[in-house]
Amino acid sequence: MFRENIHGMELSAEFFLRLRQFGPPVLNECPSLGIVSFDAGNMFPEFPPADENAAASDGQAVAKWLFIARPDGVPKLFKSSLDKDYGNLASRIAAFKAAFSEASSAVNFIVVIRFPPSFATSVVPFVLTNVLTHEQLTLKRINNGRRFLLIRCPIARDESKWTKWEEEAIDWEIIDQRNRINIEIHNEDDIDIGEWILDEIPDPSVLQQ
Repeated sequence: MFRENIHGMELSAEFFLRLRQFGPPVLNECPSLGIVSFDAGNMFPEFPPADENAAASDGQAVAKWLFIARPDGVPKLFKSSLDKDYGNLASRIAAFKAAFSEASSAVNFIVVIRFPPSFATSVVPFVLTNVLTHEQLTLKRINNGRRFLLIRCPIARDESKWTKWEEEAIDWEIIDQRNRINIEIHNEDDIDIGEWILDEIPDPSVLQQ
């Protein structure tokens, strides 16, 4: 009952790893989950997406969740911040582009990602189209800074809706959500589980309709 009402999660990459050791299908067991944010550590979707089983990497599990469309048509939101130690970022972006080009079914999402300074300066924004799914994949810089929006949406999209969703995605912070529960599980490493958002009470500031 509890997991069915979780609308958003904020996690650390380290705790997500530990959480999946207890039960690999963490994200997709929450049917209302539309927002996942990582406040600490590195996390970025990895390809190919894989079911949330023990063999899948954390990044593959995130990609699997991200690529399952919400039934209401609202784009899922993934937010993360990467540091200079996080692998080959150029190849990870290339994998995202390849997955989009090869896609045969549509899915909407918004990714807000902050790149390390050494990589952010070399990022080239792009717009790709997929004629089979009638979609576009766009990477654009936010306010000339280190943060970027990676958006997968219909080519013929409702601009007013998508502009609103993009603005909400950029501004979204769990601390601003009224209907949230902070759950902490302490062990010898003093790691907390993060924060869960419940959508039992409608909250207009949350990215949903």
